[in-house]
Amino acid sequence: MSGITGRPTMAHLLLATSFAFGQQWTQLDASGPSSRRNAAAIYDPVGDRMILFGGRGSSGDLGDVWAFDLADDSWERIQPDGEGPTPRFTHNAVYDATGHRMLIWSGRMVDGSGSTLLNDVWALDLATDQWTSMEIPVARYGTAAIFDPLAGSLVTFAGVTTQGRFDDIWRFDPTDGAWRDVTPASRQPGERCLGTWSAGSARRLWDGRDQAGRDVASGVYLAVLKSSSARRVTRLALLR
Repeated sequence: MSGITGRPTMAHLLLATSFAFGQQWTQLDASGPSSRRNAAAIYDPVGDRMILFGGRGSSGDLGDVWAFDLADDSWERIQPDGEGPTPRFTHNAVYDATGHRMLIWSGRMVDGSGSTLLNDVWALDLATDQWTSMEIPVARYGTAAIFDPLAGSLVTFAGVTTQGRFDDIWRFDPTDGAWRDVTPASRQPGERCLGTWSAGSARRLWDGRDQAGRDVASGVYLAVLKSSSARRVTRLALLR
């Protein structure tokens, strides 16, 4: 982040967003999903809406699905038929444009029996509201993931389990349900968890920490990418 020292605050975010993009925040009607943290969401370009799944609320883990209509600023509960993913938090959600579906993978579940790390993959068909279960690699949570539209696959990096943190990269092809370890032999960013990845032809990784190495809270942050001839500002949304 540029021009902001120490731990970013919501005031910083509002000012940075306003100055950099000429945008204004507007508080919307709160009626909709219950308060939660560590949920995951995608943008559905066909319906011009945000699709939200899961998270952890005051009463425990959540497994509900909600759609926020960006045209009229309204929430609608989606209730898919049949079996779906178990309630969870710190999972990933990406949009598969080819199949017009939301892919959910990994996360953590806490209940009366303790904490469980998850590595299942589910696809929600956004046309029929149907869940489909897919195959899996090593169970973990706190991963960073994007959907690569050119290869048509989910790409995930890092995460943490009871064995520690990871720095591996996996691709998941939703057409054949196959996982492939594509971790390069070259230098890695390092083991980590609870970071973010932005989409595009180049992947930009942030580990969710400020310049002092401290974990920052959920919010929208500005990343300033500089070279000798160019400067680019990218918005990153961090959900914890």
